[in-house]
Amino acid sequence: MKKILLMLMLFLGFGSITIMGQTSVRIYPKASFVGVTKKGTTYAKQSIEKDPKRFFVGYDATTSTYGRGYLEFDLSPLPKDATIVSVSLQLTNALTTPLESNFNGKIKLYSCANYMDANETIWNSLKGFSGLELANVEIGSGGGKAVSSDPLNIVTKNAMGTKLYMAINHADESKITRFLGDNNSLYLDIKYGSSPTEENEGWTIEGPDVVYSGDIIDYYSPSPEISCYSVDFSVGWTYDHDIFEILAINSIGCSKNNSVRLKVKDTNAETKTTKIKTKTVEHFDGKKYDWPSGSKVVTVKYKPKKLILTPSGSVISLNSTVTYTLTGIASFATGYNVKWEAGNNMSLISAQGATTATFKSTGYGYGTLKAVLTYDEKSYTVENSSVWIGKPQTPILSCSGGTTLQPNSTYELQAVSGGAKTYTWSTASNAVTLEDADPTSNTIKIRTGESTGMGNMIIVTCYTTNELGQSTTSRIRLNYE
Repeated sequence: MKKILLMLMLFLGFGSITIMGQTSVRIYPKASFVGVTKKGTTYAKQSIEKDPKRFFVGYDATTSTYGRGYLEFDLSPLPKDATIVSVSLQLTNALTTPLESNFNGKIKLYSCANYMDANETIWNSLKGFSGLELANVEIGSGGGKAVSSDPLNIVTKNAMGTKLYMAINHADESKITRFLGDNNSLYLDIKYGSSPTEENEGWTIEGPDVVYSGDIIDYYSPSPEISCYSVDFSVGWTYDHDIFEILAINSIGCSKNNSVRLKVKDTNAETKTTKIKTKTVEHFDGKKYDWPSGSKVVTVKYKPKKLILTPSGSVISLNSTVTYTLTGIASFATGYNVKWEAGNNMSLISAQGATTATFKSTGYGYGTLKAVLTYDEKSYTVENSSVWIGKPQTPILSCSGGTTLQPNSTYELQAVSGGAKTYTWSTASNAVTLEDADPTSNTIKIRTGESTGMGNMIIVTCYTTNELGQSTTSRIRLNYE
């Protein structure tokens, strides 16, 4: 009977069989992208579209190449509100003859984001540090394993109706594991039932009622008043994955997975209302019982993520004006107020309240100020000290080798000059040469020649300029034998 069902699933492609209210589906990963390889600074996609349909994780000693895996499963045809009964990921190791000297079958499986390319950023992301660990397993050479876990059930539940993404890493990236990618060796089996009713909600969920975009928060569902020795149960969590990103699932007391850590994603509205729910998914004997579920109404509010102050110019003259603009506030945000405060060498000459303000320079040097945004009874402060008033500051010069130089050596000179846009270096000494002169850089290389056997005093000069003029010339005296 099982063989007949399997043949039916393979014939159907996506694979869907419903028996007694439970539907079993088999889904195959996106074949064109199953991971990334790294050789030196070169990154490439792994694919199982063509024979041999294989990919690897870890280190391939024969090509000096590292590999990390990525699996993408399309769950968009599946009902979003279905109840997950079971999930298993079939992984099959490729049998290599002779066995590779650095073979090891220990791997880790993580949840991850949607990736489409091979580059350094995706390579680092596939390490899985920011994702939820789904499984930690070992598969022998030529062997297969149906990987299942509570975290895998939970991330699959939250991906129903959309797509599921996973990263595969070797537990020791100096070792290697090769996977088969054909339809008999790599697939995801999901069994699900109809959506549960909202009846019998009796559990409480502890955690904040109001959260803000970017917050990391914990929710906890206390166990019912029963003996830990009489029953062992596991708790499932459901939430809007467009609003929350799961970071961790923890167990407290004699319950499994009864605490969840979520990160609030960036929102596209000032206020949203959503529900976080919990449901008993399994007891110690593997059966399902009508234990109470629970839900918590959570208000999600917008919070400015990164405020930036941008001036209309970077260099201004004394007693002139400059306008600052505060950005980083979402277009849908309303009811906020901005208070501007002048600091050194600046005076506010425009009104308060708006996201733009005009200041007048009152002294030379850097002009400093800050804006305090008040929004939803919270305050956010951002400062700016990037505007220079007047000609550049007289450069302060230094040398990487101190003041005594050695023959046939290269040193770096540095000029610190507030408000400078260009740098001009020179020396009258034939004992040294100036190298890598870039008028927009505040550093330059100095190269000494052969020893003269006599003491020499070398003088290097530098002056700087900006839109308002030239600084006083500075000198640095260096000894050279």
